[in-house]
Amino acid sequence: MNAPGIQPSESAAEFLRRHILAQAEVIRRTEDGVRAGREGPLHDMRVAIRRLRTLLRAFRKPLAETRAAAVEEGYARLLKELGPARDTDVWMLFLKRHPVLRRGASARFLAAQKREKARRQQQVRERLESAENGALKGALARLIDEDLKPGTLRVQPNPAADLGRRALRKALKRIHRRARGLPRLSPEKMHRLRIACRKARYVAEFLSGAWDAPLDALARRFKAIQDVLGDVHDQDVYLAHLRTCRPRPPARMLRSIHLQRDRDRLRFEEDWARFVKPRYQRRLDRILSPRRSP
Repeated sequence: MNAPGIQPSESAAEFLRRHILAQAEVIRRTEDGVRAGREGPLHDMRVAIRRLRTLLRAFRKPLAETRAAAVEEGYARLLKELGPARDTDVWMLFLKRHPVLRRGASARFLAAQKREKARRQQQVRERLESAENGALKGALARLIDEDLKPGTLRVQPNPAADLGRRALRKALKRIHRRARGLPRLSPEKMHRLRIACRKARYVAEFLSGAWDAPLDALARRFKAIQDVLGDVHDQDVYLAHLRTCRPRPPARMLRSIHLQRDRDRLRFEEDWARFVKPRYQRRLDRILSPRRSP
């Protein structure tokens, strides 16, 4: 569930409460499905947590007098613990679709991967049933109902649009900082660039409708780069995982992954070249320049 973008003359507290409440509802709604081991709810919960954390971090200064920092830290831990289960889901889908395996790869290899998936699912169930998770949900509810209640004085009384403009400028700077060294970035640094693009995309989506700026188009551009970097990252994860698998996977699988990574990397370079064109960057500078008083 995504709340509508920014509203005219909306205060920071109103803006943050709407969007935080929307992500909290997704987390609540998906929990039963995640406990049951379903892939869709796990994906949706992780997206909602990432969006929630982006809000709490991008607007941490106006939220400094609230419990936002503690909530963000708690959900950072939960997201990290959900990650291996999601990685296993993606891995099993890859194995299911891979043509080498469909031609009759080792049954022992596949059985070992299925056991690992079941183990990860059990870890997730235990984490969601823990007292720590119960306390975290309570802290999020109090952040929404107490710290961000209508008329609150705990959040700086700045217009949400002004704060959002600064948050998006900062997100763009982070992208360019992460991109230093292209095209010779390590897989880890490529992944960090992907995360920076994803955070900037979320901020642009949250601010949709602000300042008559084309933020929807900007968010789509970020998503295109994020998605292709995600494909590159998937190939890197597959290769790293296969190096540790026992029994060993078919050799043809490794060759096909390397070829796909090369194709994905080329797609990224094309998308990135469009994004960093000087004309487009100058346009972004104009859009995100600090508002001048009349």
